[in-house]
Order: sequence, then structure tokens, then C-alpha cells
Amino acid sequence: VKGLRDAVAAGKLTAKSRLILQMEYCTATRPSDTLRGSSAQYARVAAELSRSVASTLWEYSAQVLSNAALSHWTGAEMVSRPVRARVGACEILLSWDQQGQAYSLPIHSKLESRKWPSAESLCAALKSIMPPQYHRVKFVAESADGISTENVTVDITMKEGKDPLGLLQLPPASEEDEGQLPWRSRDELLQDGQSPLDDESISRQNSDRNEYSARTQERVSRVYTDAQGVATVVLPAGSFSIVLSGQGLQPEQLKYSIGPPDKVNPKQPLLNPKP
Repeated sequence: VKGLRDAVAAGKLTAKSRLILQMEYCTATRPSDTLRGSSAQYARVAAELSRSVASTLWEYSAQVLSNAALSHWTGAEMVSRPVRARVGACEILLSWDQQGQAYSLPIHSKLESRKWPSAESLCAALKSIMPPQYHRVKFVAESADGISTENVTVDITMKEGKDPLGLLQLPPASEEDEGQLPWRSRDELLQDGQSPLDDESISRQNSDRNEYSARTQERVSRVYTDAQGVATVVLPAGSFSIVLSGQGLQPEQLKYSIGPPDKVNPKQPLLNPKP
């Protein structure tokens, strides 16, 4: 883990690095006169690693090589060669390419530790070390009646997710929020010699506080479409509410998610003129 953190800190491992998890696992027939256990266990761990990489590291250019070793890169193509697995091996080597420079670090060895790797834990740990990934997203607005979709406002609100680099902004506080903040407890009011709130007021205040807290956990961004009706924004993984509005157009709202490949998003919005 320390080696990976050092590579990130030195800029040798970035969000754009091409990751290869090379897995060497034993394929000897088991059980036999000399070997215990089951051959299926080794194959099962290999399959689990492929699934975990797809579900956990989907944001990164990550691939799994089973009983094969990375030879070199030819442009964007990876060239590998077969490997004859050692008896009892269940080894995982992380290799990556950063601007044409190749790096490698072992992240698990069953031959040394005598323990099976946890594919889910390894991928989660790797993701926690990797620099945060953001995604360039284009929203294309089309008009049903041929009205210009240039300079359409695209308001984006993050409903779920994290913005580790702070590229999005907190929503502005409303006048109601300004009047209610900061909320004060019954004890605080008593200490200042003020009348304590009744139970109904406390319940209403708690509801307001929870609503404001939920709202301030959201992050917002606003962009505008160009002459072709295209708005480009950089977003982290998460779930978003998108509202498109423009002069003479009815506002259009849709939900959008950035997640694993099985996430399905709506087609590009079709804007209609106001009646």
C-alpha cells in the first residue's frame, strides 16, 4: 500500500494511468496424489477479481490478465504473453503505464502469505488510493420545433456522490435559511434567559434543520450550451438532477447517473417551445 501511495504522491500513478492486474493462479489438477484442495477455488478467485475490477474500478482504465504477463504497449493496445503458473500460486501484480513509462508493484502473494486474496478488499483498497476520477459529460439539447438551442441553461444538482476536488458549489442559502440559521437548542435559549420553544416548535425546527442539512450536502453547477446546443461539464461519479431551460422553451428535467457500465441514462433531452 505504501508503495502505491508513494507512486500517487510522486505523480507516477494518476487517474489517467492504464492499470493492469496480472494474476498468476495455479491450474494443476486437484486433488491429486501430491496436491490437496480444489482447482475450482483458484479459478473462482480469478473470476472474482475480474468482477471486482469491473464493479469497483470501472472509472479507471483497468484490465485483468489471467496467467498472462504484460509485455509492452503498442499505442493504446496492450501486448501480453502467456505465463506458466507455479503450483500453489495465486499472485496479483499491479502494473500501469504513465506517459509511456511502465511501473509494477506486487499487491498479493499466496505463495508468501499462504492466504487467499480477497478480490473485493484489494479493489476497494486500490480505489481508495487512486486519485479521484472525474468525467467529461456532454449534454445535447434539441428543439422539437427548430427553435435555437444555443445558450440554453443547464443546471446540475448532485443528489448522491462525492466531489473530492470541490469542482461543484454549495447551493445558495434561501431567505428562509438565512432567517433560521443558526438554530438554537432549548438549553441555549434558557442560558440566554429566553423562553424555551414548545415541543411543536422544536419538532418543526428539527425538520427545518434536517431539510437544510440535506440540501447543503448537494452540489450544483451551471453551464450553457454552445451554438450546436452542446453543454460540456466535468462531474464526479454520482446521481444528478438536470434541468434545461431557455428563452421560449419549456424547462426539461431529467435524472442522470455516472456509474458502472450497467447504469442506463435517458436519451438526449428534446426541448419543446412554451405554449
